[in-house]
Amino acid sequence: LWLDPGEDIVYKAGGLHKFMNYDGPTLTDSGGYQVFSLAKPKDITEEGVKFKNHLNGDSLFLTPEKSIEIQNKIGSDIVMSFDECVKWPSTHEYLEKSVERRSNIGIRNYAMLLLATRLGLRVSDISRIKFSDIDWDKNMIYVVQHKTKRSVELPLLKEVGEAIIDYAKVRPISNSQFIFLSERPPYPVMKTQTIGIVIADILKGSTVDIRSKRHGPHSMRHSLASNLLKQGVALPVISEVLGHSSTKSTSNYLRIDYTSLLTCALPVPPVSEEFYNQGGGVFYD
Repeated sequence: LWLDPGEDIVYKAGGLHKFMNYDGPTLTDSGGYQVFSLAKPKDITEEGVKFKNHLNGDSLFLTPEKSIEIQNKIGSDIVMSFDECVKWPSTHEYLEKSVERRSNIGIRNYAMLLLATRLGLRVSDISRIKFSDIDWDKNMIYVVQHKTKRSVELPLLKEVGEAIIDYAKVRPISNSQFIFLSERPPYPVMKTQTIGIVIADILKGSTVDIRSKRHGPHSMRHSLASNLLKQGVALPVISEVLGHSSTKSTSNYLRIDYTSLLTCALPVPPVSEEFYNQGGGVFYD
């Protein structure tokens, strides 16, 4: 409708309802699927997406604001926000960048996602993290894990710190010492279950293939451990990062490090012909 017949024609006709002679509710798409199917990675920026007009080849630039403006102009009843459908396979870094951050909720969810993907925090710990747990001078986060009761010191990565600061700027006004709050009055602390749903929904909405796979927030810890193993990080270090009480728990992640496991495989020794011919060639009586 933006290109053919054009937003101005629909608007001058009196909007979608009169243009189609339809009195029912209307829902318009934002253009997010076109990003998925037509745009190249280099054409996608934080400001918007560059397209080519399929009718005449003209260069077009669609921003979230422009998408909403067009949908409002043509009189849509249900307006979809301009988002990006992440292709599979994609890295966690690309998934993080694709999280919607135009709303206060999106900014909050992005910060929570980074705590899960970059630091491997459990949702129970993300829910309970306080501003006092962060040492901004030393760039450290101190967490007493809810599950194990162990104290863990983690580096405050640049991206994580900036995401928390961005959220603090739009966070509801509250005396709560906990960082992450609901956007609904009276702005209670985000519950563990709710954070889990938020992260799972981000994965579901990313078009990542999650069929027959665990795709909850705990999968972020699993992926972090896997990536650290691939980078050659020692098991005791990974155990400290994840806050495991012993390396025995962390050793469960070794089973997915196929490359390293192959180096442990022993060659099969040759078997002599006599072995097969013993007992007249019969192994079992």
